[in-house]
Amino acid sequence: MTLLLILACTTQTVHPTAEKTPMNPVEMSDDGPPLDGDLQSWLESSSGLIQLPVEVRRSVLGIEGGTVVGTELELRLDDTRMGIGLADQLRSVCPDEGTCVVWLEGEYGATLPEVIDEPRPTFSVQKVISRVEGEPTNARVPITASAPAGR
Repeated sequence: MTLLLILACTTQTVHPTAEKTPMNPVEMSDDGPPLDGDLQSWLESSSGLIQLPVEVRRSVLGIEGGTVVGTELELRLDDTRMGIGLADQLRSVCPDEGTCVVWLEGEYGATLPEVIDEPRPTFSVQKVISRVEGEPTNARVPITASAPAGR
């Protein structure tokens, strides 16, 4: 009984990069960095949540990697933060395809220290948003975020 009372009285701190839920809506804007510019430099100089349109390559062994749509930026996709792995989530979005073009939400950089020599930069995926429709020209950022000056 005491345990239930303690749990009921605790509060949760909401971080601006927390997962989007009805209790913590993170509105995203299409005013992120342009995909045809130097996206990698922008990502390296920024931090926080971002949504990228990614062509994800799959095999029978799982996720091979991804390429940001409209660029040559190859990514290692880290799904450590996801409760259900990226490969499993993509099965419902693109069930029979070897590649799947989707909006992925996450942060640039590895969740955990890299233990393998990986030449591709890492994108830590937190959520699959939807299939990409049309040809996106910009990444999506939280409405409260802004691009660094000169980008």
